[in-house]
Amino acid sequence: MPNSTLSPRNQISPVARCLSIALVWISLLTVATTPTWAKTRYVDFKYLMAQSETIAIIAPLEMSPESFVKTPRVTLNVLNVLKGNMKVGKREVGPGPYPGPGEFVAFFDQFGVWKFTAAPLSKRKADADVLAISCSDESGADFVTPELVTLAQLAAYLKNRSLRYVFHGDVWFPQPGQVAWKPSPLRIHGTYDAISKSTNVAGLGKLEGLPAQPEVFVDSDGGGTDRWRLHLRYSSGSDRPLEIMGKVEGLDPKSGEIIARFAVIAPDVVSQTSLQDYLADPRRGHYYYTYRLRCTPANDQFHTGDLLLTLNRDSVGYLEGWGKTRSPIAQTSYSGPSGSTDTWAASRDHIYLTFPKDWVLRMVARTQTIEYLILAFDAPKPIDGKDIFRWTFGVPLLYRVYSGPTGGSLQVYEGTKLRTLGKFTVSIDAVGFDRLQAPP
Repeated sequence: MPNSTLSPRNQISPVARCLSIALVWISLLTVATTPTWAKTRYVDFKYLMAQSETIAIIAPLEMSPESFVKTPRVTLNVLNVLKGNMKVGKREVGPGPYPGPGEFVAFFDQFGVWKFTAAPLSKRKADADVLAISCSDESGADFVTPELVTLAQLAAYLKNRSLRYVFHGDVWFPQPGQVAWKPSPLRIHGTYDAISKSTNVAGLGKLEGLPAQPEVFVDSDGGGTDRWRLHLRYSSGSDRPLEIMGKVEGLDPKSGEIIARFAVIAPDVVSQTSLQDYLADPRRGHYYYTYRLRCTPANDQFHTGDLLLTLNRDSVGYLEGWGKTRSPIAQTSYSGPSGSTDTWAASRDHIYLTFPKDWVLRMVARTQTIEYLILAFDAPKPIDGKDIFRWTFGVPLLYRVYSGPTGGSLQVYEGTKLRTLGKFTVSIDAVGFDRLQAPP
């Protein structure tokens, strides 16, 4: 086990020390909000369309992405022109955001510079799939909002400045003892007007104590496979959350609607029954879970009694069974080379521990007998897949435990290194929810 390092409290930023005792996500990225080409990280779709003098459908290029970046000029085969005076046929241009094999839509500014590309998600023809928009370095942006569009939507926008999304898909839930998720009888269908921001989403049933309609975001989670999504946000950052994430799969060939696989981001529910009970009761707040840790000591170094770990109850977490009082979870760390989730509870005497990026999920508890008791869960690198759901900034313990046997090591921090006291196995012991006052 690589050694960890210790950072004294006075090295934590003043902002962090002023946060509440709730665990605060610190790995979220911030983006600028003014839609200009040179100074911000995103541009609005309307601005992209206004600045694109020419929009054309391009035939597949007979070159690899590696060879493409090495050439100062590239020959495009223009199949159809949606906007502008570009001629159909061969045309030589400077390099742009090349998406790889398959048809794509290229966007050129008034000087003929290729700045944006919209390419099929599954590398099929442009009129048979949802298109993901990418940016060149010259665009001055990292992404466009919304990030997904169809060829029919492009044509409609050029005709009457409309941008309307129609979508449907099943709501998926995890299966006990299995990694893959499974679709439920719940089916979401809806529309979203990206110009007026109006929505009409149905399929979840009656929503008690929640907005009737969500905010809709058409974006990506920034990495991994199946990253393009429809994000339905009914309530966020409140005592009664409801957020749905839909992984975009493609177009329905008959209706032209976007097909997505939906899953519940918040609250943390693992079944259709749990979700529907939550939606029907306005007094239900956050779900919380208590995990039972069955410990096996190494060389009789600590007691063999079970530990109970409760997470997300009243926005905090704590450990029971080690001593006579509850031990608060002061820090959670889960990181690897491709991403991280690192949180801590800011308190007057807290010292922040830095761990190696080894895809080990760690929770640090402050106990009365040991200053830093560390629960190191066996949580290998996040798994991608068509039938697997994960969200970038989520701690994966619930779905790890629900999908199959999970274990870990109980450790203590001793100045410059970790010492293992023993092993444990994990199971879900109890489920509850924060009780809210009934609305008037």
